[in-house]
This record gives sequence, structure tokens and C-alpha cells, in this order.
Amino acid sequence: MGSVSLGYGLFQLCVSLLPSKFVKVVQLLGFQSDRSAALAALMFCRTSRDMRAPLASLALLWYHSVVRPLLSLDGRNVAAGVATSELLLRETAGRYGQAALFQFFRGRVLRLQSDLEGAIAAYEVAASQGQQQEVRLLCLHEIGWCRLLQLDWVGAFVAFSELAQQSRWSRAFYHYLAAVCSGASGDVTLSAGLLSAALPPGAGRPDLDAFLQRRTALTCRLHAYELLYLWNALPSCPPAVWSTVLEDCERASLELPALAAVAHLVSGGVLDNTSLQQAERHYRRALVLGRDDRSRPHVAPHASYELAVMYCGQPQRRAEGRALLESARDAYKDYDFESRLGVRIQSALKRLEKVTREERAK
Repeated sequence: MGSVSLGYGLFQLCVSLLPSKFVKVVQLLGFQSDRSAALAALMFCRTSRDMRAPLASLALLWYHSVVRPLLSLDGRNVAAGVATSELLLRETAGRYGQAALFQFFRGRVLRLQSDLEGAIAAYEVAASQGQQQEVRLLCLHEIGWCRLLQLDWVGAFVAFSELAQQSRWSRAFYHYLAAVCSGASGDVTLSAGLLSAALPPGAGRPDLDAFLQRRTALTCRLHAYELLYLWNALPSCPPAVWSTVLEDCERASLELPALAAVAHLVSGGVLDNTSLQQAERHYRRALVLGRDDRSRPHVAPHASYELAVMYCGQPQRRAEGRALLESARDAYKDYDFESRLGVRIQSALKRLEKVTREERAK
């Protein structure tokens, strides 16, 4: 039963995370997805005596500390899975607490709590204990993002440069990240050279080449902030960093208004009428920009999504929020991070339906 529960839980969980257009194909084949049943099955396997129980624990940690914040499954509450992850880590500490992968997930939890130095320390422990090169590179990847969240351009550059040399996954992308960090630190010459290395003529995947080419128009710091936004990592920035991010974004509000609005919302903590009005103004400008600037087609759908989430939090404007979510889902195609935003939109619609049902039941 433990083995069956692991396989069933992983399958159901993965299907539940597919974008809506893929879910329809899966349903045509006769499969249904139930995320609650998937998590229950993995929890059953985790507490069983089956030899696969540690794998179930790792799968649950992956879902709660990586998938939930990355895909915004809980809306703006990016730390929603922290409590469950901490419980899982405490319960496995006696047997697996010093294992590299469990230390890796400990770093993820600390990062979600904005304890970036603690997260880096956990990743360094995991990297030193991991016997496989892949585990070390995975930890180095996370260290690079933590340094980026601290706006430590030099530290992030060192991590991404090493990944660009050693990683087998996407050296062009790591060259790009290293170029962004070196440019943000002021070394424009090195940044240009790294961008050339990231974009050799006729090399690499066409979709990756197109992704990188579309970002050559932004300044390096805006490159970095946009990536942190698209990876849903901005809420993990320490409070002291927010003022810098907000100032830079507002200076470039014609280029990144959606990101500036997110900075208003998250850094403000309490959403008073003034911050809501500022955010709405930024999002509306982003919608206009996204429709006019074809070189950056991802701006409009992301702005529609963010504005919709803001409206869904106000009972009197939920109908507008639903309309914007459906527009972001149906009106925009073939933009960067489309699949990831599709999952976020799907999750937001499900949350909205749940809230509506609960209100009707009352």
C-alpha cells in the first residue's frame, strides 16, 4: 500500500499542476486530478514502513516549499507551505536531518521566511555533504538566487558564473544571469561579453534564444528584478531591500509597471486605499504597455493576473477579477512563462470558486 500510494500520489499531484489546456487532454484520456487525494496518499506512504517512505517525504517537501510558492498556488501567501515543511523536517530530523536533500529543503524553508543567510548556510552544508555533482549544482543555483534577492550582485555573479561553466542544464541561461549580475554591479564590459557568450549565433534552443534576445532592451537591474518577479521570489526579499527595488522600479515605471505595483503591494504589508489605487494605476498602465509593445508580450497577461488577484480580494470587485483572470487565460498566447502563469491563473480561479461556494453556503 505504501508503494501504490507513492505512485498514485505523485501521478495525481503532477496532473493537478498541469496548465488547463493540458488538463483537458488528460481528461479526454480518462484521467482526473485530485490534489487533496494526492497529498493524502503521499502522507500515507510517508508514515508507512515501506522503503519508499523517505521519497514521499521528499515529494511533500518539494510540493510545499518549491511548487506552492513558485506557482502561487496560495495567491500572495508565498509562505503558506512553510508550517507543513517545518513539521516534515522536524519529523525526519532524527533519521535524515543531515542528508543533503533534506538540508536543501531546509534552505528552501529559510528562504521563504526571508532568512537568506540561514538559507545560504543550509545550502552550503547540503553542497558539502552531497556526493553527487548534480546536488552540489542545485545548491549553488539556490545560493545564486539568494544572493540575487540580497542584491549582492558580486556574490550572485560568482555562483552563476560557476554554474555557466559546470552545469549541463542550460549554460546559456546561466551566462545570461551572470551577465545581468555583472552589469548591475557596474561592469558593463564584462556584462556585454557574457551576453555574447549566452547568445552565440545559431547556437542553443530557438525558444531560449528568443527569450534572451527580448531582454537585451532592459537595463541589468531591471533584468534582475523582472526575473525575481517572474520566479515569484520578490516576496522573499528582506525588508531593507524593498526600498531599493521600489525606487528602481518606479524610476522605470514605463517599462516595468507591473513589477512596481507588486512592490507596492508586498512592501506595504497593509493594503490601504492609497496603495491599492497606486497598484491599480500601475497595472492599468502595464496593460496598455503590454498591448502596444510587442517585444515584451508577457507584460499584459501578468498585469491582468495581478490586477485580477487584487480585485478578487475585494468582495465587491470579484466579478471584475474573474473577468480579468479569464482574459489573461484566453486572450494572450505564446509569451514567456506562459505555462507557469497558466497554472497560477487556474489556481486563482479555483480559489475564487471555493470562496464563492462558501459565501453561498452561509
